[in-house]
Amino acid sequence: MGPHGHTGGAGDESYTPVVTVPTLPSDAASKVLGVAAAVLGGFGAALQSRVNGTLAEHVGSGFLAAVISFGSGLVWLSVGWLAGPRRGPPSGT
Repeated sequence: MGPHGHTGGAGDESYTPVVTVPTLPSDAASKVLGVAAAVLGGFGAALQSRVNGTLAEHVGSGFLAAVISFGSGLVWLSVGWLAGPRRGPPSGT
């Protein structure tokens, strides 16, 4: 029972629904996530350099390696975008 002897049913005027609002990570958690993202980004950049260098050796041209690298990334991003959820225009427009 509630403080006024009511059970708090949906038809009761004193009923207040509980709404859970997502919260942002704490300051410490956001710093940890930021550092982790920076470290992973650094590893990714170093790995991409190495892969592009090896690809350039295999195809015999740095320019061609860059075109292949950019083109394959563009294809993957396009596939992800096309496979993603569809949203209509914002309401009110």
